[in-house]
Amino acid sequence: MCGKQIVKSTTYVPPEGTSPKKAEKLAQEYAFEFERHCKGYAQLNENMRFSELAEWYYENYAPEELKLTTVLKYESQYRNHIAPILVNKKLKEITTSMLTEFLKVLGKEHHLNAT
Repeated sequence: MCGKQIVKSTTYVPPEGTSPKKAEKLAQEYAFEFERHCKGYAQLNENMRFSELAEWYYENYAPEELKLTTVLKYESQYRNHIAPILVNKKLKEITTSMLTEFLKVLGKEHHLNAT
């Protein structure tokens, strides 16, 4: 029994009156989301806890896209530095300023320079 390759495709049409540069950007974003959908990546739910996102990342994305040594390094960094701060936060509660402050503190604790 021979199987046939499944080919998925879609068409994107930018809104009327969109500039060529904006249309290209929108098309790239659409293509990125389509590719994620084809690979089975879930949409993010703003009520999802950060820990749920991390769990999904390490079960679904990381094994497919990263080397094992990189996955192990990321998991260690997550457990030791990120989880204690963000694990119970919902995604909608995490702000840019919160992450900026978190990175500043982490950098000072580990004597890291942002530049």
